[in-house]
Amino acid sequence: MNLLDIRNLQVVFKTTTKPVHAVNGVSFHLDVGEILGVVGESGSGKSQMTFAMVGLHSKNAKVSGQALFEGVDLLELNEGELERIRATQIAMIFQNPMTALNPYLRISDQMAEILTFHQGMLKSQALMHCIHMLDVVQIPDAKNRLRMYPHEFSGGMRQRVLIAMALLCQPRILIADEPTTALDVTVQAQIVELLKNIRQEFGTAIILITHDLGLVAGMTDRIVVMYGGQVMESGTTESIFSSPEHPYTTALLDAVPRLDRDSDSLSVIAGDPLDVRDRWKGCPFEPRCEYHLPMCLQTRPPIETANGRIRACHVDRNLIGK
Repeated sequence: MNLLDIRNLQVVFKTTTKPVHAVNGVSFHLDVGEILGVVGESGSGKSQMTFAMVGLHSKNAKVSGQALFEGVDLLELNEGELERIRATQIAMIFQNPMTALNPYLRISDQMAEILTFHQGMLKSQALMHCIHMLDVVQIPDAKNRLRMYPHEFSGGMRQRVLIAMALLCQPRILIADEPTTALDVTVQAQIVELLKNIRQEFGTAIILITHDLGLVAGMTDRIVVMYGGQVMESGTTESIFSSPEHPYTTALLDAVPRLDRDSDSLSVIAGDPLDVRDRWKGCPFEPRCEYHLPMCLQTRPPIETANGRIRACHVDRNLIGK
């Protein structure tokens, strides 16, 4: 049995005008100790998918499908049950380390509260555990820095604090939503290495949400490629990078700047991103796809599974990238 199994997940937001179809029938799985990358342009539904499956969606969202965590459907749980799972089993690192921490509270208070509330620890025990976890994420002089306020930390150090907070109860799954956003390249590399070490030391499975293909290339075991709230393609990281089988995946990879290319030949994806207020009958990538067929406009592509690869496309896989 998979650690996490997402089946036909859909998220629709009610608005004063058109409904917004943010996630449209997404399915994927996560194995124990695996690092799964979820990639796609901004607005492709990556974050809303994960928010929905752990009950962090907004009140105007309607969520359907299944999100099975060790066989238990998270979408069927009440808020109290979800809160316990978020605290102890499925933790999340949010996008912006500059705003994710409470500026009015010391780091010690924000971290210790998790352990005293959810684990029933005494404050003194909780603080000792917090110091240990700050050591794990390689924050120097952890004992003294625990008493500091968020503004006294750099962006990279705040991200480490957030990771330490997420790991306090040793969750089975860690969801990292754009964990290197707003960090410089050197710090990004340090955070990536830290997440790898966490997987190795604690056996934590990680869902890495990002638009940075370079990040997933050196870190993940498998990749899910999303566009317009749908899964376009998924497979092992090696297979996705070596032989993409969906036009969108190919376009994303071609758009990555490379040193071995002429600087004047930077590739871009033509057209505009999908407006998720529109309901597409066919493939959401059809208006921007160079391989599009007449059926792509009217018929949603079937999900094809072969050799561990999954893709949703009408075009013959042997023609992609040729």
